[in-house]
Amino acid sequence: MNKSLYLICILLLQASVSFCQVLPADGSKLHYRMIGFSWGAMTGASQYTVEVAVGEPQSEASFSAHVIKTVSCAANRMIITVPSFNKHYTWRVRGRDKNGKTKESSGLYRFSCMAPSNLDSTNFRFRITTKAKKYKNGLIFSDCAKAIYDMDGGLVWCMPPALLQGNEMVSDIKPTNDGTITFLVSGMRAMELSYTGSSLWDAPKTDPLTGGRLTYHHEFTKTTGGHYMAFSNEIAYLRENKGNIAGARLYQIQEDSCTDHTGFNGTEFTTLLEQDATGKTVWKWRLIDYFRKSDLNKKCMATLDNNCYDAHPNSFWFDEQHNYVYLSFRNANRILKIQYPTGNVVATYGDTPEWPGAGRTLFSGQHSISIGKNNGAHTNIYAYNNNIANPAASPSVVLLQEPEQDGGQVKKIWELPCPTDGMPNPNAPGHYTRGGNVVELPDGSVFVSMNEPFSKVFIAGKDKKVVFAGIFETWNKQTGAWQCLPQYKASIITDQKAIERMVWGGE
Repeated sequence: MNKSLYLICILLLQASVSFCQVLPADGSKLHYRMIGFSWGAMTGASQYTVEVAVGEPQSEASFSAHVIKTVSCAANRMIITVPSFNKHYTWRVRGRDKNGKTKESSGLYRFSCMAPSNLDSTNFRFRITTKAKKYKNGLIFSDCAKAIYDMDGGLVWCMPPALLQGNEMVSDIKPTNDGTITFLVSGMRAMELSYTGSSLWDAPKTDPLTGGRLTYHHEFTKTTGGHYMAFSNEIAYLRENKGNIAGARLYQIQEDSCTDHTGFNGTEFTTLLEQDATGKTVWKWRLIDYFRKSDLNKKCMATLDNNCYDAHPNSFWFDEQHNYVYLSFRNANRILKIQYPTGNVVATYGDTPEWPGAGRTLFSGQHSISIGKNNGAHTNIYAYNNNIANPAASPSVVLLQEPEQDGGQVKKIWELPCPTDGMPNPNAPGHYTRGGNVVELPDGSVFVSMNEPFSKVFIAGKDKKVVFAGIFETWNKQTGAWQCLPQYKASIITDQKAIERMVWGGE
């Protein structure tokens, strides 16, 4: 058996009309090689055999001579992964009765699997440094590659070429519970896509109330209820208070109703939006409202963004089960727990927000937060800790335990230093502020994507042993060497049924 071919055979109790379409259709040009094959039920058939040949043979004899895989299944659909991109393939299906006699045979259907030249293995690679000991059939979503890879480093899916314009960048690409794929484009657009490339949802580009332009950044998530949550921006008007009085507010902020902005500067403040399937905003949480009342207007958060007011929200996590939104501020070294839908801040986690400052033992310059399995009455919060305030330390993953009642401080109960070994440039600085994320896997281990300048993703258990690792690299023609291609975030899908649902478009 060819090990490069991956097969999932799905048994169906009843054929659905939606499966009667022959896929992939003759002449299809695919941007993926894990392919859902489907066809109409054949009279008298209790089993089907799919044959896949390489190339475009024109005769039955030539087809038979080039078959690279033969698979049988009782269903009238199956998933097969062909060996490689930038090749042509031909397939057919035979319906057989319980005695193995062919009752019906389809014609020959031809298709191609194409990938962009920048993802050709001579230009780009996902180099596996620790072979997977767990989740061997998982898939990794990479924003730097705009693609999905398997755990052996093989390219499985790439962004449809017509979807992006020029050198538009992709970030926060990840699977949804509905079997779709969401991502951000160049910090401007938020999109939902089917595995086969159909555009399913595009976030509104203008605010229907104000007419202002809407842009989206850092995080984009589809809820289990079918809504979409993302960071956007609103304009607020503020000016610096003169004098440097201890405890005084640094900025005077105009009320929303003000129309005369003389002497005030228009400044973007992040707003967390929840939108429905029509693009209507059904809930929002505004940073400017929090900034007006909180201590952040009394403490300068300069250095990273050359001002004192940018708390830099960079991640959120919606705990739908308990109706809380957790929101992370990089520059303030702070995580908020926000009651949903009231928007009330019920807890504030982190060390003092002054920048720079010593003594931060919880996290600093963190990026990406997520919720892990609860420990009794406690909620566990993961954060990717860039460790900016501790130059001698490497980036790390921290696990924070919430107090039983709101109002207390989190306690760090576990920390995992991120391994920098195996990187092409061992002297690369480790304290950049952009990117990095962590998510807990079903068995309690963690999947981690490291911050810039690193491009490593890995899985580690609570014993801190790495059970999988790989590095995204691009070929530098000038130096004649492979180098890291820095990544903002990466995601993983490990559940086999979830993979099947994605390939079949949510079914």
